[in-house]
Amino acid sequence: MSKRERVLARSLFCLMDGISFLHEDSLMSQIINPFFELPNENPLTCHVMCVPNAPSDAYYTLSHWAQKTRNYCWMLKSIGHRVIYYGYESCNVECDEKVIVASEDVLMEAYPKCRDEFGHVDINAEPDNPDGIEYLEKRWAIETGYALKKRYKPDDIFYWTVPIGGQRRLYEELKELPVRHVEPGIGYIGAFLPHRIFQSSFIRDFHYGAYHSNLKWQDFLDAAAEQIKLGEPHFLFTCVDWEMPPKSDVVIPNPYDLSLFDFRVDKEDFLLYLGRLVNGKGIIEAVEIAERTGMKLVVAGPGNFEAAVGRKPSENIEVLGRAVGVEERRDLLSRARAVLSLARVFETFGGAAIEALLSGTVPVVANSGGFLDTIQSGYNGYRVDSNNIAAAVRAVENLDKIDPYMLRDSGLRFSRERLALQHNAYLQSLDKGEPVIVPDWDDPRGKIDWPEEWMIPVDKKEKKKSDQDS
Repeated sequence: MSKRERVLARSLFCLMDGISFLHEDSLMSQIINPFFELPNENPLTCHVMCVPNAPSDAYYTLSHWAQKTRNYCWMLKSIGHRVIYYGYESCNVECDEKVIVASEDVLMEAYPKCRDEFGHVDINAEPDNPDGIEYLEKRWAIETGYALKKRYKPDDIFYWTVPIGGQRRLYEELKELPVRHVEPGIGYIGAFLPHRIFQSSFIRDFHYGAYHSNLKWQDFLDAAAEQIKLGEPHFLFTCVDWEMPPKSDVVIPNPYDLSLFDFRVDKEDFLLYLGRLVNGKGIIEAVEIAERTGMKLVVAGPGNFEAAVGRKPSENIEVLGRAVGVEERRDLLSRARAVLSLARVFETFGGAAIEALLSGTVPVVANSGGFLDTIQSGYNGYRVDSNNIAAAVRAVENLDKIDPYMLRDSGLRFSRERLALQHNAYLQSLDKGEPVIVPDWDDPRGKIDWPEEWMIPVDKKEKKKSDQDS
């Protein structure tokens, strides 16, 4: 019996024995992790909370926090930990117990565009219903806090996906509980929980560099906590001092659900910009690259093209004028020749590049931020300075020099199956009181034996099926 068959057999046994819980829409194969041998020698109980502004469901493609929450549940479950999840009825997550703590009617009143825009929230725009948001966050915190206090045991793990808003309110109520508070996937300023997982070395070093040896931020943090209790606006800052170096901080990149991406080798002759249409995110640069190369550019994402670029699109630019859902996103990523992400702002991770890799599509990205961790120029994409359009044009002219199988191989290193092992190592170190040691990032060119089906392009499968039909 193969390892995969043994894992499946164990999953079936657990299901029959009433030990394992599967969401009604889930498939058993979704919780099989080919890189982890169950059972876990030291299973822990992990409490994972949704973000108040979007359900943790694959539909909400533009709520990165909702997607990360969904993937954390899958990862923790796949490595044998007990997962108790707190969220909305429609949340589609792998867990042992799903606790409904919020009404989606209240969510839609607070964020009326949430479903139509796939979970996108424009934090720079005036909210449609600020009173509704305030009510949602308070109600969510009350209900979630009540449910957590009923279920937690000392030394449990609390996963706070993004401790601002409703989660920040709740943390103030629960921070003294005898549990381990973990802040995973940090890609923002203001990380402050005792145990922190940064999504890239760039954002970790930004925190350390910006606040190193600057004790005055402690006063700001204390003041922010007081402001939270009063319901006033607040700012939080990471405090890192040479006399108090962090003892349990690590870098673990964002995880990705492979079922949401198609690996395709045969591409169509167009470039793709996938993201918010705002100045600084690379839309202006993408337009100029398309016009210099004469290639078609497909623009997909929330925002106003003319407001961001300053003019109407030329003939070779197709603006979809909306955010895109799971299937359209999958199709665009797999068929594009390249994904352009030349943001002038520093991306703390750069998820579009990983989505491109998983699709076998070349990412052309900025030579800054989180891309420094993920893209090796000339091997699994191209990194160029955002203001060097000539270099970006040369990159587009040399897309064929990069092997799509190498792109897919690079992307699979960010699969939730692989990264679950790093989360397990981190949690075990916390539980055992040992120095935090997470396995180093794999050699980006090192050989990994992926499951065979992960490396078969969909166009090869389509051709095989067409031949069989003929």
